[in-house]
Amino acid sequence: MFTLQSDFFGFYPTALLLLLEWGCLDTISECVLSPSPQVFASCSVDQSIRIWDIRAPPNSMLSANEAHSSDINVISWNRSEPFLLSGGDDGLLKVWDLRQFKVKTNSNLSEINH
Repeated sequence: MFTLQSDFFGFYPTALLLLLEWGCLDTISECVLSPSPQVFASCSVDQSIRIWDIRAPPNSMLSANEAHSSDINVISWNRSEPFLLSGGDDGLLKVWDLRQFKVKTNSNLSEINH
């Protein structure tokens, strides 16, 4: 399953070219734009999260190759802080601090009370 924010590639054809060049389009679960329109994030069934900047040279994306222990289904940017939220089939919800591209918070969804 591959989901995108509405008209993602229509507005950002360079993003599509980057993903095709890396050969990862078929494994991506979701792509989301950051608050800065030149940057987007992708999460994947290969357990990776990648941060892409369309202005940067090829091969320069940030990548967390084992971000979760199973498929990653969803990612979301924090609009006011440099954080990215990810959720996967491993039942974990992770908050990534993008200043260091490290996990800031790690929560098991089964332990969160509604």
